[in-house]
Amino acid sequence: MGAAAIEIPIPFTPTLLSGTFAAQAVNLETGSQTSNPLGVTLSQGLRVTLASTIPTLGMALVDSPPIDPPAPLPTEGTVINNRAPVLKLLYH
Repeated sequence: MGAAAIEIPIPFTPTLLSGTFAAQAVNLETGSQTSNPLGVTLSQGLRVTLASTIPTLGMALVDSPPIDPPAPLPTEGTVINNRAPVLKLLYH
């Protein structure tokens, strides 16, 4: 069994508000043993609906260059108001 991670950035575009999007993954099986005659399996579908308004988060994000642990955290960066990491979906 395998796993995959896909990150899809959503642009800051007001026309996308209240938009509904669908996603589904496909696996093309290779080799002599496949789970079905076509050698294709599909994930369950996923429907995502974006919020109808842009929320005011009352937070700030400090954007800095990436680090490799165990390096110390950066001492400087750019402050971005009303932005924060909110949700990350992973499916294994």
